Order: sequence, then C-alpha cells, then structure tokens
Amino acid sequence: MTPHRKITKGHKAHIHSMHEARFQTTQIMGFFAHMCGGYRNLKFISKDLYNYMDGVRQSRIMEGDAATTISYLKSKVELDPMVVVQYSYCAEKHLGHMFWSDGHMQHDYECFDDVLASTRHTEKTYITDLL
Repeated sequence: MTPHRKITKGHKAHIHSMHEARFQTTQIMGFFAHMCGGYRNLKFISKDLYNYMDGVRQSRIMEGDAATTISYLKSKVELDPMVVVQYSYCAEKHLGHMFWSDGHMQHDYECFDDVLASTRHTEKTYITDLL
C-alpha cells in the first residue's frame, strides 16, 4: 500500500482551508475518513497528513523567520532610540548577516570596554563566543 499513498491536490486544498478554519489535524483526518466511508478507504494514512502539515508549517517558518526577526528589531528601534539594526540578504534571499545593539548592550560596552558576543550556528547548536 505504501507506493499508492498520496494526498491529492484537491485534498491538499481542502486540508489548507480546514486548517485555516482552526480544525485540528486529527479532526481533518476524521473528516476525510468520514467522507471516504472509513479509514480503510483513504488513499493516505494519518502519518502522511501529519508529515504534510509539518512540511507546510516548516515552509511558513522558513519564509517568515527572517522577516519576523527584522520586524521585531525595527519595532525595538521605535521604542529605544539607541537601538542599531543592520542586516543583509544573501543571493538566495536568506538573511545573510545581522547586527543589532540596544542601549543596554552599549552601556555594558562602555563599562567593560572590549566585550563582544558573537553567535554562530553549527549543525545542531548555536555557539556564543565572548571576546
């Protein structure tokens, strides 16, 4: 049965509209089972639906991740005139580099001089270096 499991484009559209209407994934699965005359008549299993919904969520996060961060930092600029935000995008329209500093960070720098925190990402962790 595995090679024949598939969520059709029509089902995907229906899944999206139900998800936007705040139906839970289990409720969506139950709806399709009811419409097809039972779970055994479905062309996909619940794991397929969960995997599909997870992929949709991940793509939304990836698209909105940098934009959300930049929007958040820009709102900080409006609240604190000492905030500095600089960023750039790389060729793939992903966030390339980002630098920010708020009034509290600048005060710490004045007190302790050469303090700089740098965060870099490896495969599974973020590493913070204090220089």
